[in-house]
Amino acid sequence: MAPPEKCPGCGAPVPADWNVCEKCLLPRSMVSGNAEASVAIRCQCGGRIGPLDSVCPSCRRPKPRIDVGRADTDRRALARGGGFRAIAKSLFFGAAAMVAGYGIFSLQRTALREKEAPVQTEAASPEASPGAAPSDPAVSAPLPPQEWSVRGKIYDLMTLKALSGARITLKDKLSGRSFSCTTDASGEYSVKVPPLSEGGYALSVSVKNRPWAFLEEMEPPYREQDRDRRESALDLLASPSLVHVPIMLTSGQGSQDYDLVVAASR
Repeated sequence: MAPPEKCPGCGAPVPADWNVCEKCLLPRSMVSGNAEASVAIRCQCGGRIGPLDSVCPSCRRPKPRIDVGRADTDRRALARGGGFRAIAKSLFFGAAAMVAGYGIFSLQRTALREKEAPVQTEAASPEASPGAAPSDPAVSAPLPPQEWSVRGKIYDLMTLKALSGARITLKDKLSGRSFSCTTDASGEYSVKVPPLSEGGYALSVSVKNRPWAFLEEMEPPYREQDRDRRESALDLLASPSLVHVPIMLTSGQGSQDYDLVVAASR
């Protein structure tokens, strides 16, 4: 009995009427005649392996079974097709990422505009139109005053007559800056000074460059008290331990009334 025929590609036994090797899938028509050049493949080392070779003639590596019967032209075509598909896939995913990023950016920009829109509207229209709803107190809060105004009247403790021509001086206790004015015929004065955050202004009264002692107006005012009570206040005016608290306006306050009494008739 004749031994079974073997596949010229992998050497596996094949029947006499075989068309394709069941092990390496080599077509029988590929080995009939001179098909060496058309079905040769390349090894990993670069050598050419014919269809009848089981190992690479250069490096003696076993012939890859999956490539048996596949021509070099087919492999190049597959490589080109795979490259085109990879490039197309990369372009597709890149475009999808750009679209998604632009969508997220648009949502964030819209949310930011909606958040800033009320504040910009309030700033552009500080005066509410007639019939409009009241604005948010946090947005329309008044700005702090740009200057303070200290005003009042000076009069004699005993005669209750106004003291005209008196010089009123407010001195910043921290910087030493001074601001002065003179009382008018009715004994009234008004001094404008920059706002302070600490320290306060020390007030002094002088007549013809001579310092005069004074008392701050009290409640009820001295002018509404009887003579005996006003006379008892004269001792306080003459006291060397008389101390005055610096003037310091509260937050948001722009002016303060500060009436004074002196002993001009004494």
